[in-house]
Amino acid sequence: MSGSHVYAPSLATASDREQRMLALAAHRHHRHHVTTATTVTTHRA
Repeated sequence: MSGSHVYAPSLATASDREQRMLALAAHRHHRHHVTTATTVTTHRA
């Protein structure tokens, strides 16, 4: 049970970070169409 407790926060943080990145990418994509390259670079970094 202790292991599951540590696994939950880690997954939540990753999901939150990815969701935030996706939201930012979508917002930027709407403003500029060249943001696709920037999004790929950020994903690799």
